[in-house]
Amino acid sequence: MRLTGCDEENKRIGKKQYHGDKSLRSFVIPEGTTEIGDWAFFGCGELRKIALPVSVWHIGKDAFSGCEKLNAATLYGGDKPFPGRLEMTLAVALHFFPEADQVILAGKEGEDRYLTAWDLACHRFLEKPDDEGYRPFFAGGEEDYEEEETGRDKYCQDRRRVKADIALVRLLASKRDGEYYLTSLRNNDKALECLANSTLQPGPLVEIYEEAKLLTAENCRSVLEILPEEKVELRAILLQKITQRSQSVLDKLLL
Repeated sequence: MRLTGCDEENKRIGKKQYHGDKSLRSFVIPEGTTEIGDWAFFGCGELRKIALPVSVWHIGKDAFSGCEKLNAATLYGGDKPFPGRLEMTLAVALHFFPEADQVILAGKEGEDRYLTAWDLACHRFLEKPDDEGYRPFFAGGEEDYEEEETGRDKYCQDRRRVKADIALVRLLASKRDGEYYLTSLRNNDKALECLANSTLQPGPLVEIYEEAKLLTAENCRSVLEILPEEKVELRAILLQKITQRSQSVLDKLLL
């Protein structure tokens, strides 16, 4: 994991300091850093892991936006170790939640306070309209209106995929308030697509989809149709589910 410096006098990562740096894979923010500036890591598309000291109290605007591969973040230097199973949730907070600094502050006070703050920020995100933040571009001409509708639709679909992934991450981390996230997943038309494309372990994912009552025989077939060939383990699990569902229906008919 790469270690780097900050502004020693002001103890901060500067505005746009690592903006668009594709060389970053993992990164340790130096102990004693208190602020991370606006767009500090914006567009660091290869950044996967980051460690933040508990001294951080402010994270600037869109500091981690565009860090599409960021999937693990942790806090270090505090009295209470940050649980490893929550690293993906902290990565979500940094990437998507404007209240990320509040989530980090709560993380210094223990898991319960952390999850409470994370859930408040997540509820706000999940309950926003899918098209919030969409900005159409018109160059001039009637055809732009058709392209704008296509652009809006794609934006909304991408947003729903993100919402499904976030609900999954939270359910994998903790079952607390689980029904809220199961309902969010159940009502998301991109949930099955997220199962097919997820890079997470298939066993725990399938358990969540079972609990959400999403793995009907029909849904299992739908996932199989779009499932990448290399996902052999998930394919086997879904085929087994279809067999079990079909046998259950047959048994009922024979009664």
